[in-house]
Amino acid sequence: MTRKSLRILLMFEVNEPRQPDAEYEHYMKEDESWFAEGHVLETLRENGHEVHLGAIHRHPGEIIELVERVKPDLVWNCVEAFRGLRHHESSIAGMLELLEVPYTGCDHRALMICQDKALSKKILTHHRVGVPPFVVSRRRRPARRLAASLLPALVKPLAEEGSVGISRDSFAETEEQALKRAAFLHDRLSVDAIIEQYIEGRELYVGVLGNTTLKVLPPRELRFTNIPEGEPKYASFKAKWDPEYRERWGIFNTFAEDLPVETLRRIDRVARRVFRVLQMTSFGRIDMRLDAEGKLWVMEANPNPQIAMYEDFAESARRAGISYNDLIETIARMGLAARNP
Repeated sequence: MTRKSLRILLMFEVNEPRQPDAEYEHYMKEDESWFAEGHVLETLRENGHEVHLGAIHRHPGEIIELVERVKPDLVWNCVEAFRGLRHHESSIAGMLELLEVPYTGCDHRALMICQDKALSKKILTHHRVGVPPFVVSRRRRPARRLAASLLPALVKPLAEEGSVGISRDSFAETEEQALKRAAFLHDRLSVDAIIEQYIEGRELYVGVLGNTTLKVLPPRELRFTNIPEGEPKYASFKAKWDPEYRERWGIFNTFAEDLPVETLRRIDRVARRVFRVLQMTSFGRIDMRLDAEGKLWVMEANPNPQIAMYEDFAESARRAGISYNDLIETIARMGLAARNP
């Protein structure tokens, strides 16, 4: 059955005054940091949709102007920050809800809950989902003492994504090291910090697709092949985004192979529970650790993860038999369904 072509507004944030659409289309073809938007744009057009680009810069009125001018059937929401601040991500979704225009991805509640790693972990704990023990160090009220049971620990920004603020110095074996790193994040990045127990184990990324009926995709894994035995292995900013660093230390993303059937079943159950408990919709990624005893620990939930053609989410969808064109179409249709029940 042929589906109706949609008028879609592809909305994204920029850090400079808005430029002509042709400039952004060029970036989307040539600049790796724009590939996600570019792949979505190209695929939506291949799927027969009319796509308009919508850059937003400094003023919420730009969103209203775009929606009123384009009159989209759907907004494809690529906005991860506004005015350089990530905590505005949920506000953008909320504004689209106030404008009563359907959009892709998680709603403002899920974005807000998942961005605060401490809040989401407290909710998951209440629902009997295993998360690492943690404390929060606030900029205005820094932590002064840590329980010995919390060590060794990882010290991370409380509300950043993409491993921003995570480096080799984020691993702390002593209370002094952990508090020093938290103070660094307070001073240099002006952020609150979460200090959580380091969980040794395999780093798994589990994609989930759906609104009411959920599909858990084959898990991906971040592998560390050249890290010396006994050294901590975790997804620092360089481990995720620096090609030379990844090559030097043998870090790469691949499918999680050789997992027992029962472990795969538990991954499926945990991923579904996290997705529902945190009120996620459409698509998301659940980051887990599998320790030596076979216990699963949920590290965080990522609404609207990277959706570029060769990122983990799309790779997992392909292994599940969902082509990239079908994945993008499914996400678009779920956006319509979620806001037009």
